[in-house]
Amino acid sequence: MHFFISTNPVLKRIGIIAFCTRAPAFHLLLAASVLSLCAAIYFFVIPFLAEKAVDLIPRSVDDQIGQTVSESPDFADNEDSTLSVQLNSFLHVMAPELDSRYHITVMNDDIVNAFALPDGSIIINTGILKKMNRFEELAGVLSHEISHVEHRHGMRLLSRNVSGYLLLTLVLNDVNGLMTVFIDNAHQFHTLSYSRKFEKEADLSGLTLLRNHNINPQGMIDLFKMLEKEHDIDIPEWMSSHPVSKERIQYLQKQIKEHPVKVKEHQQLKTQFDNIKNIVSE
Repeated sequence: MHFFISTNPVLKRIGIIAFCTRAPAFHLLLAASVLSLCAAIYFFVIPFLAEKAVDLIPRSVDDQIGQTVSESPDFADNEDSTLSVQLNSFLHVMAPELDSRYHITVMNDDIVNAFALPDGSIIINTGILKKMNRFEELAGVLSHEISHVEHRHGMRLLSRNVSGYLLLTLVLNDVNGLMTVFIDNAHQFHTLSYSRKFEKEADLSGLTLLRNHNINPQGMIDLFKMLEKEHDIDIPEWMSSHPVSKERIQYLQKQIKEHPVKVKEHQQLKTQFDNIKNIVSE
C-alpha cells in the first residue's frame, strides 16, 4: 500500500481548507450526539434505574410517606368517619387475610376518585361511591388499589418523577435526604398517572384477589364501563389517573373468560354495601 503526500503548496492549501470546512460540521455532529446521549440517559435511563431502586428502599419509608399525606389537615377536615368505619368493615370481611396496614378513609367529596397511599391507606371519595350499584364494583376498586400498594406502584412513579434526587441520595447513602425528597413530593400521590404497564398489573392482581375470594370480577368491568360512558361529559379524576380504555376492558374480559370464577353469594358483603349506599344517599 502506498501513501501519496503532496508537496505542492497549492494542493496542500486546498486540503487544509477542505479539512477546516468539514471540521465545524464534525464538531456540531459530535456535540449533538453527546447531547442526545445525555438527554436519553436523563429522560430514560435514570428514571428507569430510579424505579428499580425502589426495591432497595425499606417499606418503612412507604409508611412514613403515607402517614405524612393522610395526616394532612385536608384529610382530617373532610373525612366521613361513619362511612370510613363501614368500608373498613367491608374490606376485612371481603379479604380477612389482608395485613392490618390496610385502612380506608372516606372523604366527603363529589369528585369521582379513589387512590392508595404507600402505607396501605386507601382514600375513597363519596363521589365514586355514589356511582356504584353493586358490592362487586366496590370490591373491584378495593382490589385494584390494594394491588397498587402491593407492587409499590405509587413509590415507583414518584421515584421516576424525582429520579435525579433519588439516585443522588442513594449514592450518598443519605437516608434523611431521601425522606425529605419523598415527603416534599408526597402531595403528588393523588394525581399520579399510572403507566399502562402498572395499570394492567394492578388489574390482573386485583382479579386474582377477587377470584381467590369467589367474588364476581365482572363488577370491576361494570364500574369501568360506567366511568367510560362519562368520559365525553366530564372526565372523573379517577379516570385521569387510572385511564379507562376499550383495550383495557377487553383484556379484563379475556382474563375472566380464560380463568372463570366460582362465584359465591356473599350476603354479608351485599348487606354492608346496601348500608353504605343508604348513608351516601342521605
